[in-house]
Amino acid sequence: TVLRLPMDCGAPGAVVAQGAPVDAHAFDESGGELRVAVLGEGRGEGMWASEERAGNVVLLRVPLAEFSDAAPRVGTASYRSLPGALTRAQTMQNRFVGDHLVYGFNDGSPGEPVEHPNLVWVYDLRRERVSTVALSHTVTRIERLGRDAMVIGPAWGGLGFSAIALDAAPTLASQHVAVGATHGDWRSHGFFFRAEGDRRGVIGLATMGERLADRRVTFVRVSDLRLHALGDLTSDRPEERDDCVASCTDWYGNIRPIFWRDRVFALMGYDLQEGDLSAGSVRARRRVDLLAPPRPTG
Repeated sequence: TVLRLPMDCGAPGAVVAQGAPVDAHAFDESGGELRVAVLGEGRGEGMWASEERAGNVVLLRVPLAEFSDAAPRVGTASYRSLPGALTRAQTMQNRFVGDHLVYGFNDGSPGEPVEHPNLVWVYDLRRERVSTVALSHTVTRIERLGRDAMVIGPAWGGLGFSAIALDAAPTLASQHVAVGATHGDWRSHGFFFRAEGDRRGVIGLATMGERLADRRVTFVRVSDLRLHALGDLTSDRPEERDDCVASCTDWYGNIRPIFWRDRVFALMGYDLQEGDLSAGSVRARRRVDLLAPPRPTG
């Protein structure tokens, strides 16, 4: 059952549908309809069961007008089968970007590249057609890059970034490898894109070096979908614990980029650094140790 709770104090509604969404990114409400990417098999939402997804990929499109207190069952015409299938040995990434659904599978270990090129599928909801784009790295993160998409995953020698131009015929616009880097956080808050115009801006991504203690935020500039490395803000401080005063896991996610107005920051455990991008690369401008005792004032 899919429940809809309008934020304008309108009446709630529901529909009954089939399929197993992978995560929250599988949902999109746009153009007067709910769009959901689902898989054919799931094991419910109990402890760890939500991780057990498999089956063919299907796109569900439900007009918002169908949601009511009668909770009608969604008809078969609302489902569209798409290419690709997920096995229980794989992981799937999916993201709606405008009127495109971008998705792909990771055939290997989440932390290692695979021997053969990976594919991402792009389904154009307006034209109702599917395209594929070949990548030189695995697919472990798909993000919005304005009206385009960014696909990230382990590559030989580091972490691969691929900018996908979502034109009438989707294409690989450019690639970049952050040498020696791995994912620092798999969740969505580990990535941020600050748009500075059409197909322009700065990416911040939580990463780590070869050792778990090598916490970083990697910055990449986007210019007409071309990718240029700006470097890293790196924490050289040992991972500290606070005896669970704030969190037993040293904050949720531990590493994340923060963009505030025209300023950029990197939060790495309890090490907060501000970066300077004015010289064409990132350098640490100032920092604060969030566990340090406050300085006396007055």
